[in-house]
Amino acid sequence: MKSTKYELKYCEGCGTLKLRPVTSEKTYCIRCEWLLSRYSLSKRARGGAAVSLPSAAEIKELVGISPEVNDAMVGRGQ
Repeated sequence: MKSTKYELKYCEGCGTLKLRPVTSEKTYCIRCEWLLSRYSLSKRARGGAAVSLPSAAEIKELVGISPEVNDAMVGRGQ
């Protein structure tokens, strides 16, 4: 029987925790991957004007993480 090792990883977009295979290089949760895919660079954009990606705060807002919840996740909540 083949076993797979997992590690606990936080999403670099919204900060949620998830399990991922140790060999995985993914850094975003499914929701943030979907949001970032909406901002993928088109061929025309790569050759022309710069396209800005959303900030971590914008991703958290789009995903639905309120500032109060975010503060509690990082230990600043009361």
